[in-house]
Amino acid sequence: MSKTASNTIYDEVQEKLAALAHDFMRDMTRWFGQLSDLERLLGLCVFILVLFVLVVVKAGRREHAPGKARSFVSSFVLVVTFSFVVGLLLDTPYDPRRFLPADFMSNFV
Repeated sequence: MSKTASNTIYDEVQEKLAALAHDFMRDMTRWFGQLSDLERLLGLCVFILVLFVLVVVKAGRREHAPGKARSFVSSFVLVVTFSFVVGLLLDTPYDPRRFLPADFMSNFV
């Protein structure tokens, strides 16, 4: 592929953003790969807590309120389901990353 001299500023910005996103994903993948199971579990707990708070706050601000109990139960079921799946992934003897190709994340950047 040859580069033409007629690159617009948008093309240059897009290339720089793609390179930045690629570097960020590579760094985050390495960082997450070095975390222990306890650190990953704590991170998941914080993520679930934030998700739960966001869902409950959004449910509390709706115009057509279906009822506080229904909103809380649906939010709670969402968080418990997510936690159950994450727990299964953590407890499984099989590493889920084995089933993905080595360059899986680089295909998105």
